[in-house]
Amino acid sequence: MIQPQKMLFLAFDGVAPRAKMNQQRARRFKSARKYQELDDALRKLGILEKEEHFKNNSISPGTEFMFELNKHMKFFIQRKMAEDERWRKVPYLLSSWTNSL
Repeated sequence: MIQPQKMLFLAFDGVAPRAKMNQQRARRFKSARKYQELDDALRKLGILEKEEHFKNNSISPGTEFMFELNKHMKFFIQRKMAEDERWRKVPYLLSSWTNSL
């Protein structure tokens, strides 16, 4: 859908400082507890049946989701460069936290 003309720049969240990571971890544990309580209540009411749910805390540096997202974005850009003449003329930069590893 996009047709970059000057440059394509895609950026994902960078590596969080250690203190921020600790704070986020504490919030994720608290959030996970709340999600579990809600899931249990919904199951008792017969509203919830599935065991697996996507949680927003999956989208943070170092998670499997972010590894997969980065891998798929690299593949997408490489494919577009190979298949689409318009993309070959434009420089690109994919910036993600995995660049720092």
